[in-house]
Amino acid sequence: MLLKFLTYFATFLFGLGSGYLLLVNEVFGDEFTPSNFLSTEGVSWTDVLSSVSTLLTFIVVTVTYTKWKEIKVKEDAYDLTKDYLRCLGDIAEKLDASYYYFDSCVPQAGMFVLNKTQSDDLLMKGYDAHSLLRLDIYRLENIKKELRFWGVSLKGRLKADHLDIIKNAEDFLLVHNILGRQIQNFYKGDELQEEGIKRMSRELKRLGELSVSLQEVFGERLKSNYNDCFDFTTSKL
Repeated sequence: MLLKFLTYFATFLFGLGSGYLLLVNEVFGDEFTPSNFLSTEGVSWTDVLSSVSTLLTFIVVTVTYTKWKEIKVKEDAYDLTKDYLRCLGDIAEKLDASYYYFDSCVPQAGMFVLNKTQSDDLLMKGYDAHSLLRLDIYRLENIKKELRFWGVSLKGRLKADHLDIIKNAEDFLLVHNILGRQIQNFYKGDELQEEGIKRMSRELKRLGELSVSLQEVFGERLKSNYNDCFDFTTSKL
């Protein structure tokens, strides 16, 4: 608040000084001296009023611009917080897609085994979701860094969860890659069917645990309101 007051005060003084010079120049021109400034002889009060009006207009415009700029910066910061929340939703969506496509490739009890064409199609979709998920994780980290630039920080549960989201999402991608290679080898016939199913089932279980953990975090976030997630008090405006 002190910094904001000093900013407005400095703006006022600048406007006052500029307007003063405009007033002096308008009334006395090049003949200005301290003595004739104090004298009313030869003064056109119409010119004085015009100059005062110019001064006041200048001050109003300067202060209005300063306020507009402050509001615009806050709007940009607010839009960035919405981008952060939207990115969390995108990550949750990509997690579900990545898990679903690979889960469909792993034979379960009572299910028929896919042929290679079917498995390749699901693998491709799973890897596409994997790539998009990685991009969303990078985007989330970049948005958080940019929030700091605008003087906004995460707070409450979201602040505590951010690092867990990044870590668990990276672990998810790692396990997802491992499972993807196992699925490829299985459907190429590079390993025994029974042993291959055991390996895939083990990694699929790990993948599912990471997915559930992340979705629980996202679910908790949805129970919060906006004011519980972001702190604007660090803003330098």
